[in-house]
Amino acid sequence: MQWKQDPDPNEGAAAGDVPAQRADPPRPEGSRVVDGQFILADLVDEDWTTRPGLAGLRFAVVACLATLFHIPSRQKRRALLERAAAMAEPGGMVVISVWQFLHRERFQRRIVPWSTAGLSETEVEEGDLLLDWRAGGHGLRYVHHYAVGELDEDISGIGLRIVEDYRSDGDTGDLSRYLVLRRDSSPEDRGCGSSMPMTE
Repeated sequence: MQWKQDPDPNEGAAAGDVPAQRADPPRPEGSRVVDGQFILADLVDEDWTTRPGLAGLRFAVVACLATLFHIPSRQKRRALLERAAAMAEPGGMVVISVWQFLHRERFQRRIVPWSTAGLSETEVEEGDLLLDWRAGGHGLRYVHHYAVGELDEDISGIGLRIVEDYRSDGDTGDLSRYLVLRRDSSPEDRGCGSSMPMTE
């Protein structure tokens, strides 16, 4: 990703001035600059994939890391997975991670009643939790904790198959579940072999 750098040091220079040299930040050896852009979007909006800069694009890899479990409503989480699958080119990859923390006592101690946020248990779904979050201050954090088999059910029937499934993160190396998924290819798509974004 190429980051936007400071303004051009020669901007506004008078004719005849000696051009100033831009000091590019050092890059790790062997790295390369990739052109790209950031697009601000609300992932629960139904039309975020049709925004300018995204509409019609397909990618070799679509990553949704540490995001899915912060979206309330199973229906909206599944819709996000469907959109992620649609944004991957046929044969492309979708990588997701979800927090799995209920086996850790220190996180269990942070769970607070929904009444803390003015809600009742009947207004949320099974697996929805509210955590007392103290990093950088104090706040409340919504988290959905996936039950066994729930995420697998959500990705079934949307054209994705699991190619890798593992745990990682945290001091115990098991605080998140990672899924590497491959988008199915339709018969006419098989053999295209493209790894670059493509438009429909």
